[in-house]
Amino acid sequence: MPIHIVGGGRPAPAGSRRHPQPGLSLCMIVRDEEALLDTCLTSACAVVDEICIVDTGSLDRTLEIARAYGAKVREIPWTDDFSEARNASLEMATRRWVLFLDADEVLKPESIPLIRSIVASEPQRVGFNFHCINEVDDHGSLGQTSHLVLRLFPNDPEIRFVQPLHEYVSDPQSTLPGKVLRSATVEAYILHRGYLDAIVRQKKKPERNLAIALSAVEKYPDDPFHWYGLGQTYAFMGRRADAKEPFERMRSCASPDDKRGIIAHGLAVLAEIYSQEEQYELAEQRARESLERSPGYPNAYFSLGQALRKAGRAEEAIAAFRAACADGIDPKNFAVVDDQVYQWKARCELGVYLSSLQRHDAAIAAMEEGIARAPGAPALRINYAHVLEQAGQIDAAERAFGEAFARHPAADTALQNVNYLLRRGRRNEAMSLLEQAIGRVESESERGTLLDAQVQLSAQVAAAELARQAADVASSVAHLSPEAQLRQRIGHALQGDDWAQAAGLLLMLSADGVEEDRLRVLCAYRLGESDTRAAGLLAAVVARSGSHLEAVVEAICLGGHADTAADLQGAVAVLAGRLLAYGRSDEARRVVDVALAVPR
Repeated sequence: MPIHIVGGGRPAPAGSRRHPQPGLSLCMIVRDEEALLDTCLTSACAVVDEICIVDTGSLDRTLEIARAYGAKVREIPWTDDFSEARNASLEMATRRWVLFLDADEVLKPESIPLIRSIVASEPQRVGFNFHCINEVDDHGSLGQTSHLVLRLFPNDPEIRFVQPLHEYVSDPQSTLPGKVLRSATVEAYILHRGYLDAIVRQKKKPERNLAIALSAVEKYPDDPFHWYGLGQTYAFMGRRADAKEPFERMRSCASPDDKRGIIAHGLAVLAEIYSQEEQYELAEQRARESLERSPGYPNAYFSLGQALRKAGRAEEAIAAFRAACADGIDPKNFAVVDDQVYQWKARCELGVYLSSLQRHDAAIAAMEEGIARAPGAPALRINYAHVLEQAGQIDAAERAFGEAFARHPAADTALQNVNYLLRRGRRNEAMSLLEQAIGRVESESERGTLLDAQVQLSAQVAAAELARQAADVASSVAHLSPEAQLRQRIGHALQGDDWAQAAGLLLMLSADGVEEDRLRVLCAYRLGESDTRAAGLLAAVVARSGSHLEAVVEAICLGGHADTAADLQGAVAVLAGRLLAYGRSDEARRVVDVALAVPR
């Protein structure tokens, strides 16, 4: 870890929160953040003049990393109150401006010149909203979501954080609901990694936040803010059914003239939940209530469009999606807004819907508008490729699938390309693309996903070859006997990947030679041992093939190639397991010995 001393070589003027000096204080609260803190501080050290860190009980190297950057550190106990901890860090600040970050965030470098220009100005009791880009593992394969957050504000003793959870910056002189500090939105960006599954599990954030939110609604049962916080916590945990009651309590506690953005946002989320539960009338009502409190709110129009689409009200749904991405939407007008909704998500949803209505030209136009505004959205590009394919523009669709993977080499974009090629009957090209993708993806979990897909596709290719060979043999007979006809039907079933039909036909086949029993074992393996037909096939093999078990196993192992090794080993293991189940351990051992001896 490099050593970065913030303010190194510069004299440190005396200052305090009541008499701050020019410059910028970075204020943070941390606990056990050794894996993330260095990257966060590196991103900000070029623009801040001091670092003020409150630690709430770290047991790892967090404090060592903080001090390597010259940070002032204060250790306090954790009391289940984010505002209390954040205000403790504000008390340490001695500069005129405050920037606050969390350890799982990174300040984007293109934001630094703008921040410097703001910090050079005289504070006016106005804060500045940044765009927070959230990296996510699973959000409909979107990869990212974003919203606005207030992160830069004047260092004034009266300006403080309030609320134990979902805390926000408050100014007693503000005329806004909840005394929220007045703010303006600027083109500054933060990358947030705290929603990634691994970090969520490690930090146990949902469990911690749920305890705080439950305590808050018990203490303040008439405050809609806390019911909103509880609903959001349940929604984040994936417990959307549990989120309904808190959001409804928020709705009933909020007065008609409460124009806080959290109320409109909670109603929009509630509309989305009702839509997923197929309660379309309630979904529409809540979305329209959100729009009454916050006219033009993109999130609410997006939820409204989803409800109307699912209810089959096509023209109204299309109008709602268009309103969600209308030109002239100003994010500064909304306290909680996913700015990707109006940039591209609504256009993506609109394009997919128009495509389903066979309005292909309009669908393609909507997608291309989204790509022009957000060229880096992988889900948009994948859906654009699907829309082109549905419109019959096959060459353009292939280019779009390829472009999606080239820009975002990940398991999802690779498999979308593979499935496209398979739909076009191009299995060899699909296999080749999978091989390339395995070498390009960075994540071990994604590489594992692609390796699994490779095994499955290899098995399909091998089965298709077996079926082709069987069909060739059957078709070469001029006058087919009943058994030859049966073999021909088996070949056709294998060629169509219809393992269940093939199993039934193989049970009818009286021949018990090596090749027939090889097919029986492979077919049983593909069906799975829980299938009664698979059990019947294996029983037939072990009952009649004692004299040539070794030859059957050798034929299985030599009949494939390296790509199908996992399937071949699995088939042999199933056969050995069935022999053991019948108490025939010596023959099971013979099977395994032959499998191990066959050269690969």
